Amino acid sequence: MHRNVTTVFKTLIPATLALLAACASTPPPEPEEQGGPYWSYSRVVDTDQTMITLFDPVDLEHHVVDPADWYEYDFAFLEDLAAGRFAAVITGSNGLNTVRVTNAPLSDKELAVAGPDAELRLRVLNDRLLLSDGSAWPSEQRSLQSVLRSADRKNWLTVPNGDYRLTVTALDASAADVHDYVFQLDAIAGIDEVPHAPGIPQLVPGAKVAGVAGVNASGVSFNERCAAVPRKAELSPLVAHRYPLPGAYGDVEISSALSERGRGLQNAGERADLPLVVARNAAVGSFGVYVQPHRWMGDTTDNWGRPVSVVRGRALCAVRITAVESGNAGFVLTVNPLPGARDRLPHGLARELVQRFEQHLRVSSDPAYRFKSAYVQRARDYRSLVLGVMQYLKLSSTQMEELLQMDNQSRAYRLIDLMS
Repeated sequence: MHRNVTTVFKTLIPATLALLAACASTPPPEPEEQGGPYWSYSRVVDTDQTMITLFDPVDLEHHVVDPADWYEYDFAFLEDLAAGRFAAVITGSNGLNTVRVTNAPLSDKELAVAGPDAELRLRVLNDRLLLSDGSAWPSEQRSLQSVLRSADRKNWLTVPNGDYRLTVTALDASAADVHDYVFQLDAIAGIDEVPHAPGIPQLVPGAKVAGVAGVNASGVSFNERCAAVPRKAELSPLVAHRYPLPGAYGDVEISSALSERGRGLQNAGERADLPLVVARNAAVGSFGVYVQPHRWMGDTTDNWGRPVSVVRGRALCAVRITAVESGNAGFVLTVNPLPGARDRLPHGLARELVQRFEQHLRVSSDPAYRFKSAYVQRARDYRSLVLGVMQYLKLSSTQMEELLQMDNQSRAYRLIDLMS
């Protein structure tokens, strides 16, 4: 990859930008170094996400409806690249990185140890940019106000409004007393002077070539692990309105008693991976979903302010309860795995399901319809396509129970009916 790896920004409504720009309580600091037409900032960025970003969070507020990892999917950030809303670089490793942001050319010392570089578009609208480790992306988990409040003031940089050609260069700091990265901003007449990037550049100090991350990112995938389901597990009564989907990883709502017990084991340093089956009924022949706990998260609140207890883990497989016995802390279940259907969908049916799903999202005015639609369209297999649609529909536990025991073709027809 050469100097045509780019990023782009799209202009937001000026009045909205002016209002949101006031969210930062203090103005950004001025550059430490100024001489003639040139200015320069020197900062240290500590990242545990192998990423360094330069942007104004206000310009990415539209992503507050998207999941926290939206920037890993090209279909989520392509418009931002094409319109110029952020610049980012993948560093290849976590830890401290020294960064110089400047409008000056590289020094002779920097040129001597310059490694891979990339060009990106950048548009400044509020006379400021935030240099961050990649933790300042607005998302459904982090509101814009939360991002602005938590941003380190020293990492706000004063930069004149306008369009820029941003050249990011990785330097071999082990060979000379230089920064790890230099971000050079060259003012241009219009943003179209710079081709926009197909993805986020990956620039590793000391390497000779650049890479591109986030191109053709895969969509939704549900990876069942039915062979890993043990014969016995404890009952976790279904307290949410729906089942976790087999193959999904995330937070599962559980009873407060189970949460307290799991956290107690976790805090004591003991094994806390209690095998759980989420089920509506503790009865022979009943349906359930086996969950392998990863971390007991404790009490939180849902979107409606209701207190809930959750465990973070993977739903390995749907199961059928074959025996029930009383245990010290509830019911112990004997279960048999119910592997999900693997049948292929006829092409016309798959296309109809995707089209009906996108239409459903638009009609329901879902603000995240672009991400959800693209995420499902890029599903890795037919089973994931069907489960991906189920994931975003408001299905009851009884509807999910029925659907999870069908083959893919029957599920698709049923979902199309439900969305009609």
